[in-house]
Amino acid sequence: MSLEISRRDFLQVIFKTTSAAAISGLLPYWPKDALNRPLADPVELGLDVDNYLIDINFDCCYQDIPTFREWLCLNGLNPKEQKQRLEVDKWRFEHMIADRDNWDIDEIQEFLDSDVELDDMGNWEAMSYTEYGPGIDIYKHMKLEDSGDLGLYLTDCCHPGSSFVGVQFLGDPKKLNHDLQKLGFNMRIKNNTDG
Repeated sequence: MSLEISRRDFLQVIFKTTSAAAISGLLPYWPKDALNRPLADPVELGLDVDNYLIDINFDCCYQDIPTFREWLCLNGLNPKEQKQRLEVDKWRFEHMIADRDNWDIDEIQEFLDSDVELDDMGNWEAMSYTEYGPGIDIYKHMKLEDSGDLGLYLTDCCHPGSSFVGVQFLGDPKKLNHDLQKLGFNMRIKNNTDG
């Protein structure tokens, strides 16, 4: 994610902080009980041409795609433990080993240290490494009734053969920002007309 903070931290900013504008009274809809939260700049997202929430600063060159070692949770395991855990995923690298029934972890070190391809991931996880990821993360962490009230709707594989996942907004962006304030979500949606 190109946001300057980690994924976990950006969710903390949205749901657990307040902005200077809220404290100063410039955000009239901000809940009074949310004013005592720690101070942070709001997370700013945008809408694409189809009104899907996006990271407006997304840069695909700087994505933190995990290695297979990280993605398969092998860090900290000794070679024997790694091999045991990899038995279920042997299909991923069996073309690299000399003997399917008698292989050594050293044979696949290069594979384990290579980045995972988005095609190896499930749709939701793969899309979390795109500009649509922050919207998906926010949607997953908010109450279902809040997302419906805000006009945020999850699209999961919009047509047969699609792997797209995103959160679409149906409504007026200016009203969305007011409604986000009412819920005490420290974020702002910048739409295409905001300059």
